[in-house]
Amino acid sequence: MSKRSCIGAGLAAFAAAALGQPLWAQCVVTPGPGAIPQNDACGSSELGYVDPNGGCNFEGNPTQFLGLLGPGSDLQAFGTVGLFTNADGATSRDLDWFSYEIASPGTVSLSVTNLKSGDNVPIVVFMTNGMGCGDDLVAPVAFETTLCPAEFSLVLPEGQHRIIISVPFGDLGTTCDVQYRATLSYSPGLFPQCGAAGTGSCAEESSQGGCDNFACCEALCAFEPACCAISWDAFCVDLALSGKIEGCDYFVYQCDSGPFAPANNCPTEATVVQSGDEVAFDTTNATTVGPAQPQCGADGAQDQIGQDVWFRFDVPADAPSPALLRASTCNTANFDTRIAAYDIGDGVFDPNELPALFVACNDDGTGCANFTSILEVQVEAGVSYLIRLGGFLAEFGSGTISFEFIPPIPVQVCDAPGANPIASNPDDGIASGGVACAAAGITTANTYARVFTQAQLGGAYSFSCVDFGFTNSGSYLEGEIAVWIAPNAGTPSINTVALVQSFPVGLYGGPNSIVTVTGEPLCIELTGTQALVVTLSIPASSDGFASFAGSTVSSSPTYLFSAACGINDFVDLASLGAFPQQWYVQLSGNIGCDSPTECVGDLNADDVVNGADLGLLLGAWGTADPVADINGDGTVNGADLGLLLGAWGACP
Repeated sequence: MSKRSCIGAGLAAFAAAALGQPLWAQCVVTPGPGAIPQNDACGSSELGYVDPNGGCNFEGNPTQFLGLLGPGSDLQAFGTVGLFTNADGATSRDLDWFSYEIASPGTVSLSVTNLKSGDNVPIVVFMTNGMGCGDDLVAPVAFETTLCPAEFSLVLPEGQHRIIISVPFGDLGTTCDVQYRATLSYSPGLFPQCGAAGTGSCAEESSQGGCDNFACCEALCAFEPACCAISWDAFCVDLALSGKIEGCDYFVYQCDSGPFAPANNCPTEATVVQSGDEVAFDTTNATTVGPAQPQCGADGAQDQIGQDVWFRFDVPADAPSPALLRASTCNTANFDTRIAAYDIGDGVFDPNELPALFVACNDDGTGCANFTSILEVQVEAGVSYLIRLGGFLAEFGSGTISFEFIPPIPVQVCDAPGANPIASNPDDGIASGGVACAAAGITTANTYARVFTQAQLGGAYSFSCVDFGFTNSGSYLEGEIAVWIAPNAGTPSINTVALVQSFPVGLYGGPNSIVTVTGEPLCIELTGTQALVVTLSIPASSDGFASFAGSTVSSSPTYLFSAACGINDFVDLASLGAFPQQWYVQLSGNIGCDSPTECVGDLNADDVVNGADLGLLLGAWGTADPVADINGDGTVNGADLGLLLGAWGACP
């Protein structure tokens, strides 16, 4: 099972456990007989303190061992978690890492209760598969929840595993007064042959009963006990590969093209395409070759991409990277399409490995008629990608599919800006007004400006990046971000600003897309009444931009300059009236010209790694989101979760 599948299973298990559980009920934290207390002091202000159950947050990964967990022998741990002040005066968080061992595969259940001064508070819970850290940490269960008790379950192999207990980084005070009780229980499988040493693969015949995939074996033998009691024969293998047995996520490649099948019916015979191609297709006589993809739809048969045809896109080795590849049947096919992408590296691949090569999928594209599709996937230079086109369930038909390679937006470099009175205001830069120069949107060239005074920024400002979010219904454009110094803090004028430096940026479509600029930070000294001005210039678009919204709630107003709109100087957008919010602007940087410090896992740049960042990561699971993809491997997965978990707490 892939890490993506693991966390999906964890979410499903949590949802099932949550049903019927009343909020704020049964929150008893009194430990039972034999309960094991935590071995730490819930944080310490001692310099160089190492938490004895701090896990991956400390060198050596110290974890408190609870013992062997078996049938009828629950393990219970209790203690306190919360926030504390460390040696340098910063607020930090205590996490309690406990390990336990199971002698054979089975289902481990966890129940957690918690209290703070008699009131229930959210609890942060992780259940790991194994004892890994960093890239090797797999946590199929990872939640911040107010359920009490909060109950989870996870099917695990034999060996040692961990649970992690903590609290959110919200307003809980700075004392460790959140009490908890965590109870682990274990249920062995119904069939001892499942997952036992010496058993073979569930996808291969064996003269003995059972197979090595515990979850698949248990579910299959419950349907056909002879597969465990007698032998794992061809009938059992067929069931395991059928896709109808929960937990049996096997795929065996088979492509038998009939006499009328399209030439690209098989992924090994994919049609090679390049940017700008628009290719006619007909899936009427195509066969279903690729694996079921749960990421494309609901459970069961709806996971499948039926009667598929295949294309191959080779990204040139000298292409800018990472870039965006768009494959679209939007309004150009006569049936309900699905499009998926697979990373095949240098182009030499084993078709049996297609499930592990999956990158992304789109079922119904936004704004596309007849449930046609638009797939946008981040791609790397020198890498080949298979594009799979098929139908929802058993639908088939004809049409055209287009391919477009879109150059990259530069990667943001200011992951952790220093203290910034502008960025510290959560409302700053959130737009509520705007302007449209044409009925169909902004199609003219425009420049937008943000002005920050010396009083707001201090004597010096280290400019490291600017984010502009937007909705662009048009094509890719080359724009420019520029940094200026204005002689006074009033409305900027094109005749009274001095250019410091400009940066080219790429602009392409998508709601709330991010435009970023990279480079070494610029230390800008402001004197007297000078102000810092940051502008975004957008060229004319032939096929339309949505309206730009100005910031009417920010202490730093947003301005528009556009001669084409009849505005010949910078005008405060707030004065032009309210329009639907389509854009937002956020400025990031450091006071005093200090270099930005990296804070791994701080996805929302609030200088702490907490439940808010965890929520962003889980929300982006399985995507190529550049913010949540902490290790930059192109997919938000268990490796990124491990890095976030290892950095949990206040930033350095």
